[in-house]
Amino acid sequence: MKLLEINDKLQLYNKYTNAYRLDGSLRYKDFSPYSPFKTASIIDYVKKFHWEGNRAKLCTTLTAYAQDIGASLTTQQNIAKLQAQNTYAVVSGHQPSLLGGPLFVILKLASLIALTNSLNQATTDFNFVPLFWIASEDHNLAEYNSFSVYNQANDLVTVKIPGEFDQTMAACREPLSAQSLEKIFSLLPTTEFTASIKEEVEQANTGSLGRLFSRLINTWFGRYGIITIEPGYLRELSAPVLSWALQEHPDLVANMERDCTFMHQEGFPLQLPPPDLSKAFLFYLDHGRRYRILYNEAKFCVPELNKCWAKSEILTLLQRKPELFSTTAGLRPIVQGSILPAAVYLAGGGELAYHLQLRNNFEAAKVTMPLLVPRAVGSIITPSIKRLLASFSWPCEQILTPEFDWGHIESALLCANNAVNSVFSNYFTNFTEASENLLQGLQNAGSNQLKDLEKEFERFKIRVEKVQVRLANRTSIAGGNAKERFYKLHKYLLPANKYQELSISSLYFYNLIGTDFFDMIVDIDVLTNDHKLWIIE
Repeated sequence: MKLLEINDKLQLYNKYTNAYRLDGSLRYKDFSPYSPFKTASIIDYVKKFHWEGNRAKLCTTLTAYAQDIGASLTTQQNIAKLQAQNTYAVVSGHQPSLLGGPLFVILKLASLIALTNSLNQATTDFNFVPLFWIASEDHNLAEYNSFSVYNQANDLVTVKIPGEFDQTMAACREPLSAQSLEKIFSLLPTTEFTASIKEEVEQANTGSLGRLFSRLINTWFGRYGIITIEPGYLRELSAPVLSWALQEHPDLVANMERDCTFMHQEGFPLQLPPPDLSKAFLFYLDHGRRYRILYNEAKFCVPELNKCWAKSEILTLLQRKPELFSTTAGLRPIVQGSILPAAVYLAGGGELAYHLQLRNNFEAAKVTMPLLVPRAVGSIITPSIKRLLASFSWPCEQILTPEFDWGHIESALLCANNAVNSVFSNYFTNFTEASENLLQGLQNAGSNQLKDLEKEFERFKIRVEKVQVRLANRTSIAGGNAKERFYKLHKYLLPANKYQELSISSLYFYNLIGTDFFDMIVDIDVLTNDHKLWIIE
C-alpha cells in the first residue's frame, strides 16, 4: 500500500472546510493567532487553555461506559490519564453510523488518533488522549440508517433499515435485526475477510445503534486507546451548562443571531438553523422519545406532553432529574467544552460551522473554545480503479487535481466518432475543390485525358470513403469501450459527483483490504492540507 498526498482544490467539500483550510473570510487566522496546521502552535494554544471541570467524576463516568462496551486496556489507561491536570482530550464526534458509516467517518476517527499521536510525540509537558463523542440522542434514526457499497456486479447500491421513524425518536434502542444484517452482507463482494467481519458485527450488535457503533470503534481502533462516550452517560455532568442555557435563553438566542448575521454577510450557509426565541436549546426525554422544549413568556413547555414549567421549576427539575434533558446540536459544542478538557477539536465541515456559529455563546458561558483542526480527507485507489487508470495511462497523482478536467475528457470521448467524420468531411471538401480546379484547367488546355482522370478521381474517392467507414467503426468501438471505462472510473472515484469518502461505506473497504485498512489510514499527517490518496497494490 502506498500513500500519496495531492494538492486538491476541486472544492467539492463543505464550504466551511474550504474557507478554513485554504483561504477566505473564515480562514482560521481570523479567529485565532494559533495555527491548527502546526504542531508547535497547537501546543502553544494548549499552554493557555483553561478548563475547570470535574476530572474525577468525568473519569468515573468514562470508565463505567468503557467497561460496559468492553473497551481495550489501552483505552482504560487513557481514561486514567485524564485524572492528571496536564492531560487533555483531542475530541471529535459523529452521530451513530451504520456499521462504521461512510468512509469519511472512519477517516475522522483515524485523523483523531493520528493527531493525538502527533501531539504526544511533540511534547512531554502534556499528555493527549483521543475521545470520540457518539451523538446518539440528538439525531433520529432516519438520518443515519443508509449503507452504500459496490456489490458483486460493481454497481453502487444503497440499503436502508426498514421501519417507521419520526422526529421524536432518539437513537434506535434495539439491535439491528438479523434480516438487516443479512441484507447488508449479501451486498458485499465475498472476500477472505467477509466471514470474520460479519462475526465481529454480530458480536457487537447488542443494545442500541449507538452502542453498536461504539463497540465497533473499540474493535477496530481500541489498540490505539480511543475513548468513546454517549451523552446519556454524561447528563449529571452536563446539568450546570444546561441550567445556564435555560437561565440565559434570550441572551443565548441574541448571541447566536450575531454570529449568524456575520456568517450570512460573509456569504456562508448556516449549518445550524437561525435561532428562534420560542425554542429552547434542550429536549425533554420521555419513554425513549425526545420533545423540543418551547419558550414563551418566561415559561418552558412541552405541548405534546401537556407539560409547562416556570423557569425556577424547570431548573429545579433539571437538578433533580438531569436524565430527563438532552441538548440540541446547537448547544452540543458548548456542553462538550464544559464537561471535557477538550483543548483541541478535530472537526469536519459541519462541526467547524457549529463552533463558528457559537463563538459569542462560548464566551457567554465562560467555556474556552477548543482549537479547531480540520479532519483529513482522502480517497482509496482499489486494484479495480488502478486497472482502469492504467487502461488510460493516467497517473494516480493527477486524477483529483484541478488540471485533470473530467468534463473535458468526457466531451472528448463523446465526440471521438464525430471527429473522424469531421476530418474526412473537410478532406473531401478540399479534395473535390482541388480536383474540380484541376479538371477545369485541363479542359481549358484542351487535354484529351479528362475522362480517364475523372474515373481515377472517382475510384480514389471510393477507396477513401471505405477507409473512413473502417476508421469510424473502429473509433466507435474503441470510443464505446473508453466511455464505459471512463464512466466506471468516475463512478468509483466521484460517485454522484461527490468524493468517494462521502458516499461509500467504510465497511466496503474493510471487506476488501482487511485489518490493514485501519492501520493504513491511521498512519497519516493530519496537519497537511492535502487530499490523501491510498493506493492498494
